[in-house]
This record gives sequence, structure tokens and C-alpha cells, in this order.
Amino acid sequence: TDVLSTCLVGSSLILAWSSCRKPDGRPLASVLVSGLSVAVRQTNILWAFFNAALVVFLRQSGEAEAHKKRESLGLLFDLVRISVGFCSGYLALGAFFVLFVVVNKGVALGDKSNHELCFHGAQLVYYFAFVGCMSPGTLLQLGCPRRRDIPRLRAW
Repeated sequence: TDVLSTCLVGSSLILAWSSCRKPDGRPLASVLVSGLSVAVRQTNILWAFFNAALVVFLRQSGEAEAHKKRESLGLLFDLVRISVGFCSGYLALGAFFVLFVVVNKGVALGDKSNHELCFHGAQLVYYFAFVGCMSPGTLLQLGCPRRRDIPRLRAW
């Protein structure tokens, strides 16, 4: 299940990213692939929420460029509108996952004694290492000013 899980998570990430390149693109394909990845490995629900956060971030940054001078309350309403409008599929996936956990009385399928839910700190290191390696372009863009924002030095 490791290879299938990794392929599905990677595919859902690419689909979420590509849906944001279209002005009115919805991440439905990413939601469906994320649902399959959660069916294969239940802990992939974290990656589904990462995809939802990515969609919100990319949509918000695109709209922030269009509306540079907005007040904070307006930006907050835009964030909620984007979250509900573009991430409703991810919200439904999360609701189905919560329903699954309640009905199943746990996250794991099958033998629950060997698959107890607990905090594993090393997983956070793996998560942040993966995100850091898979998104260097985004991380560099966040830290670098755009060319048009750099003041030009003029000769005397």
C-alpha cells in the first residue's frame, strides 16, 4: 500500500495545484484522488487537508494581487468565501472521515490492537521535509521580492 498511497498523494497534490491555475477551476479531481488515498491509508487525511490549505493559499494569493488595498475584514471574508467555495469537497471528505472514525471506533481497519492512534514526532519531521523538498519554488517565491517591487537605482 505504500507505493499506491504515495502515488495517490502525489497525484492529488498535482491536481490541486493545477486546478488553481484556471480562473474558476475546482479541485474535484484532487478531492476524488484524495478520497482514494484516504481509503488506501487513513493517515492520508492529513495530505488531503494539506491540499485544501494549498488551494486556499493559492486562491487567496491570486486574489490578493488583484485587490492589494483591502482591509483586513474584507480579506477575512474572502478567505472564508474561498475556503467554502473551493474546498467544499475537502470539507465533505473530512466529514466522511470523521463519520468513518466514529462508526469504525478508530482510524484503523482490521486489527486495532496493532494500529493504535498515538503521537509520533518523527512523522512531523518527515512531513516538513517532504513539503520542503516538494515545494522549493513556492518557498523561494515567498522569500524573494518581485522584480517590480524592487526600487530601481538611478544614476545621478
